[in-house]
Amino acid sequence: MRSICETEGWDLGRYFRADEKAGALRLAEFWCVPEQQLEEYVEGSRDATVMPGVGLMGRVWERNEPLWSTDTTADPLVRRSDLSLKFAMRGAFVFPVVSAGRKIGVMAFASRRAREPDERLLSAMRVIGSQIGQFLARQEQQRHIARLNRIYAVLSGINSTIVRVSDRAELFREACRIAVRVGGFRLAWIGGVDEKASRVQPVAWEGAGEDYIELMPLGLDESRPDRFGLAGRAVRQRAAMIAEDMTKDPRVALHKEALERGLRSLAILPLLVADKAVGVLALYAES
Repeated sequence: MRSICETEGWDLGRYFRADEKAGALRLAEFWCVPEQQLEEYVEGSRDATVMPGVGLMGRVWERNEPLWSTDTTADPLVRRSDLSLKFAMRGAFVFPVVSAGRKIGVMAFASRRAREPDERLLSAMRVIGSQIGQFLARQEQQRHIARLNRIYAVLSGINSTIVRVSDRAELFREACRIAVRVGGFRLAWIGGVDEKASRVQPVAWEGAGEDYIELMPLGLDESRPDRFGLAGRAVRQRAAMIAEDMTKDPRVALHKEALERGLRSLAILPLLVADKAVGVLALYAES
């Protein structure tokens, strides 16, 4: 983005990735000219979403074709935004990012001056959009492989620990330690089911944000939604609970607290004995 902006004279470049589950575009990366207010504004818009068919970016995502607006202030197809009003962005150019025929996002460029369509750039971006898509797809594949390797390392380490450790408390502590130090998770904890207290009782933990455990709703009573969280759901449903973005998942009660501790995603896995959930293993990552 920086190369395109500096070479072609654009003030701002943004990449919006397609969130297929939400059916929306989300800001993933950006570059802008050195200007603190503009940078802070764009950084603060990461939680915003773009729906299919809405605005230039939504239209490009829906139609899979690049669009150019010479002057967004006079273009009836462009939805006026704080970006155009506050920072006087006029020229705009958006093109799809595609991998293996699948739309994975869009790249959007904005300029403070009105700009006539550049057929040379439009033609080049059709090719570059596909190349960028292939690159991003390879990156995602590499990240997926790295995650699988990390999980395999954790499982392998825990299996080795089971063989050599006979004390349950030591086994739980070592499992959490392996998850954090070998698996790269930011926080790991294990809790046992306490039927009398009707809650999950943490018994071992490792990593940053240990105080976060004390704040969690760990109840097992579904009639008490203020105390019945993902750990309770994992026990009652005997199924893994996954939150890919804790700050946006409505099932996660402590959004702000999680973000403050660098916790962005989680997996809570039920520990089953004879098909009965006797505890949970909770893993938290910073991405």
